[in-house]
Amino acid sequence: MEEGVHFITHFEGSFPATVKTIFVRPGRFSLDYCNGVRKKYFKPISLFLMAVVIYLVFPMAQGLNLSMDMMVSGSASNGMAWVGAAAEAKAAARGISYEQLAEAYDHKSPKFAKIMLFLLLPMAALLLRIFFYKKKRYFFDHFILATELVTHFILVSFLLIPLLLYVLATLIQLVSGKMPDYGDNLIGPLMIIVLIPSWTIALKRFYQEKTGWAILKTILFLLVFTLLCLFIIYRLIIFFTILLFL
Repeated sequence: MEEGVHFITHFEGSFPATVKTIFVRPGRFSLDYCNGVRKKYFKPISLFLMAVVIYLVFPMAQGLNLSMDMMVSGSASNGMAWVGAAAEAKAAARGISYEQLAEAYDHKSPKFAKIMLFLLLPMAALLLRIFFYKKKRYFFDHFILATELVTHFILVSFLLIPLLLYVLATLIQLVSGKMPDYGDNLIGPLMIIVLIPSWTIALKRFYQEKTGWAILKTILFLLVFTLLCLFIIYRLIIFFTILLFL
């Protein structure tokens, strides 16, 4: 609550400096903050909230949000048919059709999914705790680095890359007269290309890890974080939470 009030009532000059540090010197912000060097930086949770608000105001990409049909069909193809069964049971309990439920779900889902991005912070922190358990750091330290990484992830994946692709597509349209089609198939690989070197530097700097181990753990962390936390756990939590309020 304190961080929320601070975020709403203050917009300090330290915000752009902190964002610059995250992009130019990955891991330095978290390392300094955990070592007590804090006055020159924007507070971690406030930084994360600011990224989420920017994402809410300028939705350049769909991000992690899925329509109910996509969620149900995707879950069924992954052996989780019970997700679709839960949606049908909810429609029956409300006395409406599946299509009506899907329409209500899709109306609530976009902003709700973005607001619930805070769920990624403890999940990422827990993964860092597991991957770097030998470093004997407090969970607070892992949480601060997780906040930096997730903030960086939001800014890169949902804002900067989609904005760059939109600008390039607009230029191509002006030249050729045809707007090229781009989506997650292009955003995903670009995201990996940007995140792996940046997060490797962050993990190497923060945990004083050797380069080879830092690269390996970055790849493993990114795989587990995206496949398990983002595409399964987070989306399932969002799905059943929205169903609960429909």
